[in-house]
Order: sequence, then structure tokens, then C-alpha cells
Amino acid sequence: GTPLQPAAHDMLVLVDVTWGLNVWPAVRRWRDQGGKVAFVVYDLLPITHRHFFVASQWQRFANWFEQVLDNSDLILTISDTVRDQLRDVVRERDYAERLDTLAKSGQADLFV
Repeated sequence: GTPLQPAAHDMLVLVDVTWGLNVWPAVRRWRDQGGKVAFVVYDLLPITHRHFFVASQWQRFANWFEQVLDNSDLILTISDTVRDQLRDVVRERDYAERLDTLAKSGQADLFV
């Protein structure tokens, strides 16, 4: 089909697990056309508890997470714990300047 064209203030929200998929060309195209992108992060277990994962799983998640940080305008977390872990990882990786505002809305924690 025809790719979607974002209008002003349109946001693409990726709410399912995408770390096994190559969504990045579509995400970059969306952003290049002026759209905003949000990802839902359910947990950071492959980063915070790496020893529970085989190397290929951990590496795939780590690659996905770096892409999320590089390509997101908004990151939504499902809990305060994940938000705090995300905040710590972002600070460690010097993304804090670009993604530095935290807000809370209803049941979701928003990381902008």
C-alpha cells in the first residue's frame, strides 16, 4: 500500500514488542516527513538482568533499545520502576540532554 503521510502533530505510537522487527526505515521515514514517534517500553530486563538472557537475545534488545533512544520523540513506560531504570540508562548514555523531561499521565509514565 501507500505509505502514510504524517500531518502536523501526528504521532506514530509503537505499542507492541518491536525488538525482533526492522521497523527503523519506516520510523525514520515518518520522522523525516515531520511526524513524531513514541515507543512503549515494558521493561529493560535484557539490560538490567543480562545474565538471564542468551547473548543473541540480549544483543538484539540492546540494538533495539539504542534505536529507540535515537529515534523517539516520546517513550512511554508501564511503571515507575521502568521509568526510573530508563532514566538511569539515559543518563549513563548521555541522552539526557535530548530526552530530559519526565511527565506523568494517568496509568502511564511518559518520558519525553
